Amino acid sequence: MATAVRQARSRWRLGSAARRCAGGRERAGRRRISTRCQKAGANDRRAQRAVGRRGRPLHGRLAARANSGEPQRRNVRTAGPAFCCRRSEGGLYRGRSFRLRQAVEQAARRLVVERHRGRRGDLRVAQHVPDERRRAPQGNSNRIVGSILTLAFVSLANRTVQAADTLHFAVGPLQPTPGETKKAFDPFFKHLAQQLGVAYSLEATTDWAGIAVALTSGQVDVAWMGPWGYVIAHNQGAGDAIATAKYDGKPIYHAIVIARPDLQINKWPDDGKGLRISFADVGSTSGWLIPTFWFKSRGLDPKSYFQYHEGATHAANEIAVANGQTDLATDFDRNRTAMIENGAISPQATKIVWTSDDLPNDAIAVRAGLDPALAKKVQDIVTAITDEQAQTILPKHYTGFIASSHANYKLIEDAGIAVGALKSQK
Repeated sequence: MATAVRQARSRWRLGSAARRCAGGRERAGRRRISTRCQKAGANDRRAQRAVGRRGRPLHGRLAARANSGEPQRRNVRTAGPAFCCRRSEGGLYRGRSFRLRQAVEQAARRLVVERHRGRRGDLRVAQHVPDERRRAPQGNSNRIVGSILTLAFVSLANRTVQAADTLHFAVGPLQPTPGETKKAFDPFFKHLAQQLGVAYSLEATTDWAGIAVALTSGQVDVAWMGPWGYVIAHNQGAGDAIATAKYDGKPIYHAIVIARPDLQINKWPDDGKGLRISFADVGSTSGWLIPTFWFKSRGLDPKSYFQYHEGATHAANEIAVANGQTDLATDFDRNRTAMIENGAISPQATKIVWTSDDLPNDAIAVRAGLDPALAKKVQDIVTAITDEQAQTILPKHYTGFIASSHANYKLIEDAGIAVGALKSQK
């Protein structure tokens, strides 16, 4: 019993001590909060007194202005609609440098032209003003606007003339490399430019599809194109044929399939089934379109009938067959003849196993939108080339041009529609 009493007294003493400590902490906390509040109040009162001291001169100026009848300056937040959207109206003070800036009304910018200090002909742009005091007389404004429009039209006309002073020519891959193509065909385009009295640039593309793209995009004004490349461009509304080249006096040529000379191919295409074949790029008339059309018109798919590959140039096809890298390849008779004469291949390096029907020769095409008078002049110049001139300005075997139109390439267009490469225009 005595032990229990002692334990109870000990717990009571401990609880009293804890309560005293807690109460002490609470009182100390209240004292600290009171001290901080007193300091904050003092700081607040000091701030209020400082504001009052700094505000007295402003109040004095405002009172003096009110007594003198000077209108009060408006606060930007309560400005009227006439003041909105202006950077400076002189109503608010923003420093001397700011006042010196020209005022601009962004919502309705207005150029006011005035005569500077009364000197005739010396014009300047006046600062914006809300009234009509500084606006130039209506007659002067009309004359000035007319002068500006005249200058603009003259500038536009000058740019048009400058653009017409340079014509952009292009030629397809008619030689083994672009460098050889430019060298062979540059004399012809130089002659054309001289007859037109203009400067010129000449580009040689690496594939037949590329020249069609160049004509379609308007990067080229006049192009020497293969028949299929021309038809592609015409189908996209990009150009029109005005002349057809003559080769050995004829405006026609032929697609061919060549083979290794050791192959026994007596019946075409039966004896070539399963062999390796290389077609030219899909923009080529003789190297892709006509052979594809010929096979499909007989119910054959060259991609499954042969070990098929496409995308090579005509010169690469000839060399690949000559070197045994492929068994068969597409080409055109003009190219094979030229490569034999240039020594690129020997006459016995390849043999012809298939020849197409007559095809229209290369086209001279002009881009859509070219001045019709200029296009007619180009046609007249190229068709006037004589056999003697052709020997000096055209590659070997080319003997000139005949006047032509898109109707001359209808056969090529029909073949493109038949193989699904073109959409019918009907």
